[in-house]
Amino acid sequence: MKKALFAILFLSAFLTAASGQDGRIIQRKVSVIDFKNKENLIFFSPKTNLGVILYQAVTDGRQNQKVKAFADSALSIAMSIEEIRMSGSYYDTITVYPDPGDDISSYDTVLFNPYNPMTVKKFLIIEDSMADLSGQGFNKIIALAPIYEKTIHEVPINEYPLFYVRFDDIKSILSQEFYMSSSSMGIKQNMLDVFLQRMFKTSGYDKGYTLVR
Repeated sequence: MKKALFAILFLSAFLTAASGQDGRIIQRKVSVIDFKNKENLIFFSPKTNLGVILYQAVTDGRQNQKVKAFADSALSIAMSIEEIRMSGSYYDTITVYPDPGDDISSYDTVLFNPYNPMTVKKFLIIEDSMADLSGQGFNKIIALAPIYEKTIHEVPINEYPLFYVRFDDIKSILSQEFYMSSSSMGIKQNMLDVFLQRMFKTSGYDKGYTLVR
């Protein structure tokens, strides 16, 4: 009898620890939205470019709204606008030959290359996979992050998220970003529906990405 009671208490404690406040079992997962998947091209088109939307939302504002950017996947370290602008920007040293006829006399100069959000080809998406105790499951999007590919002389060196945006913060802006859907007879749809109706494809998360820069 005591063993049975102990087993029940242990199981109850386990389910409580593994569940969210609403009683659902939660597992966090990180995936990648990649330009290579044709289902994701809506995120990379000029009018609905997700890199531009996110960048403007955390700097100058988008749809008359601004949202916070975070430096970590736990969404606990807020970034300043100056930090955001410098993320993905870099300095490059080039050699200048002032006299075209003289290939010996030269000097070095430093060029500043600002971050261009249109160059982003991947995004991290952080989700909670949730299932209630009856087995009904769904995904809840927690955050989005543009992935920056660092290169030297056009050779990829590494990749890392530039900043994270809490999905609940960006939902209002996404609901005002419209595009013409080819699959719904030219009806306007908004970018929030793309996420909520999961009209995109994700690929596995590469452990090589640095979640905190």
